[in-house]
Amino acid sequence: MTKETVVLVVDHDESLLTDSCRLLEEAGYQTIQATNGADALRLARAYSPDLALLDVALPDINGGDVCRK
Repeated sequence: MTKETVVLVVDHDESLLTDSCRLLEEAGYQTIQATNGADALRLARAYSPDLALLDVALPDINGGDVCRK
């Protein structure tokens, strides 16, 4: 049995978030979604995703700062 790759997708634009997750899921990835930096950090700590796709312009925290944390 192989582990499914988990991707944390973070975007404040909900239509882009939905489309990105749909494409990733169609390709066989499991996705976790957040629309702001605080939720992204909480989900990253809770789920330890294999990869994160971050919007740079989040409403509360810069995407680069989320990545560094």
